[in-house]
Amino acid sequence: MTLHGERAVTRAYYYCEVCKTGFCPADETLGLDGGCTTIAVRAKIARLGAMIPFGRCSTELGFLCGIEVSAKTVERVTEMVGSQIGKEESNRNAHVLSGLAREAGAYAG
Repeated sequence: MTLHGERAVTRAYYYCEVCKTGFCPADETLGLDGGCTTIAVRAKIARLGAMIPFGRCSTELGFLCGIEVSAKTVERVTEMVGSQIGKEESNRNAHVLSGLAREAGAYAG
C-alpha cells in the first residue's frame, strides 16, 4: 500500500531450508514492512492511530487519504511504530545519561 493506492510489485523471494525463514531483499530497498506498507503510509497510520481508535482510524484514512487498510493493520503498524519510537527514546536517554552526548548546537571545531 502506497500513498497512491495499492500497487502490485513483483519481487524475488528467498527461502532458507536450514532456518526455515524467507525474505524479499527488495522490501528493505522499497521501505516495505511485513504487511507491505510504505514508510509514508506507516507514518500516516501511526500518527492517526495514536489519536483515535483503530477502527475509526481505518475509516478516516480511507476518507482523508484514500488509504484502504483494516483496523488490524492500523493496530499492527501503530504498535510497531510506537515500539520503535520507545526504543529510540530509550537509546537516546541512555546516551545522554552516559555523559558522552554533546550539548545540542555545540561546535567541536
